[in-house]
Amino acid sequence: MTTAPPDVAPGASRAPALRIEDLSVSYRDVVALEQVTLEVPRGGACGLVGMNGSGKSTLFKAAVGLVRAEAGTVSVLGGSADAARRTGLVAYVPQIDDVDRDFPVSVGDVVLMGRYHRMGWRRRARPADRAAVAGALERVGLADLADRQIG
Repeated sequence: MTTAPPDVAPGASRAPALRIEDLSVSYRDVVALEQVTLEVPRGGACGLVGMNGSGKSTLFKAAVGLVRAEAGTVSVLGGSADAARRTGLVAYVPQIDDVDRDFPVSVGDVVLMGRYHRMGWRRRARPADRAAVAGALERVGLADLADRQIG
């Protein structure tokens, strides 16, 4: 018998990575998503393609619990999107057009920000955090850019 880690909902070892059922989201009078249903299996990959304004960002925000659904449900690994975000199972990085290219932060520092939920309140990087950043950059072929300024 397989048991799920403590930060995963009971029975989640068989649950899909992401399940969205009949999801509808509106911003005031503008309907952004209407009755969207999809499932991404564990270990699966999914691409989302669409025109500007078609609801892609809203779908991702709903999947990590950053926007409230008018109707429908979202589950991540068998649990709620809010719980998955709070425990660090999922994260959302928004698309930003006006990044300050002169901001004094390195590529490695930006990747390290993804570990903040695992750090203590002082946000001091430990050796395990630095190793995780190095590993992540290596996996995506960017290890040689770790110390480069983000711009």
